[in-house]
Amino acid sequence: MKGMAKIVAAMLLILTQSFAQSKPATQQQAGDCSINDVGSNNQLTINCPGMSKEQEQKMLVIMNKILASRDFDVVTKKLDKILDAVKAEASPCTPGKPRINAGPDGYKGVCDEDLAQWVSDEAQTINDLAVTCMKRLQNSAKSGESPGAIRFDFTVDFNGCCSEEAKQLRTEVMTRLGPAAKNPEEQRYWEFLFPEERPLPEGVPPELRQRMSLSSHEADCGAAEQYAPYLRFLGLKLKRRAVARLPARQLQFRVTQVAPRNDHFKFKISTAIETQVPISSGYVVVEFSGGPGYVWAPDLPTASLLTGASIIDNKPLTNYLGTFPPYTHPFTLEIGKTPIIPGTPIHVEAEGPNELSVTKVTWFDE
Repeated sequence: MKGMAKIVAAMLLILTQSFAQSKPATQQQAGDCSINDVGSNNQLTINCPGMSKEQEQKMLVIMNKILASRDFDVVTKKLDKILDAVKAEASPCTPGKPRINAGPDGYKGVCDEDLAQWVSDEAQTINDLAVTCMKRLQNSAKSGESPGAIRFDFTVDFNGCCSEEAKQLRTEVMTRLGPAAKNPEEQRYWEFLFPEERPLPEGVPPELRQRMSLSSHEADCGAAEQYAPYLRFLGLKLKRRAVARLPARQLQFRVTQVAPRNDHFKFKISTAIETQVPISSGYVVVEFSGGPGYVWAPDLPTASLLTGASIIDNKPLTNYLGTFPPYTHPFTLEIGKTPIIPGTPIHVEAEGPNELSVTKVTWFDE
């Protein structure tokens, strides 16, 4: 797109210079391009650093067509329209722009970064609803709640807050990301959550799709909990188109030996981890010596432990973790709703059969 803008801008300047009377040498700018009128024989030198051979050839073809047509007023108007379209495509959004309506067209003009945040928020909302539902189901024998009533409550809440919004957000993200967004696993869990989205088998009447879409079905909180990370994953992929991932950063820490909770482990340490700047997302990697048997972070109740089943798209982190031998990966937390702020250290505690220590703490951007 930048190359096309160069071509169009250069063409506009060429039209102002072409077939002019001889005059002293001048130089005009067209974005990154410059045009030198040498002042004799109506010769122009065009210099566009960084333009590819293919773009140069396109520019030459367009220029020859312009010179052959001789109708410069018409050509100039057309090039003005093209340049306006190029500018609109280069800056199609307004940061912080609110959604214009509740339909699928409401995301027009919304920047990738803003849309990505909405997707992440929606994924968190779905996850929170699903986790609450699953906990109620697990405790239903003790609480006396009916599993059917719990599922009904979830269906009402999910349809009220998230069902249509999730569909529209996913459609918009898929459109923006293109083929790179396609993931068979994501598609499978999506169809678990929305059975009506499954492709119809060959030979099934098309009107069945409409009946399936119109019919209400009981939302599955287990399927919602499984799908939420994939929706968040799509949001992060979109965010990375607009915002570069920050480099990893080492965090300061201090280790204190404390008494173990019981006789199961002989050693226990508490590690206070501090940051100089607020951290609201990403991953904290804590490396130990001594082989801890149990590790937890009491100050980050909403953080989740990164495991082999975690859904992430973070090559710096996965490449780093890949340097450790199997079954010796460091303790890695994905930061949840609770941020890490300067002046308020978080604590990671560890117990084990041998003497323990922390050797390194690193933060990775999400």
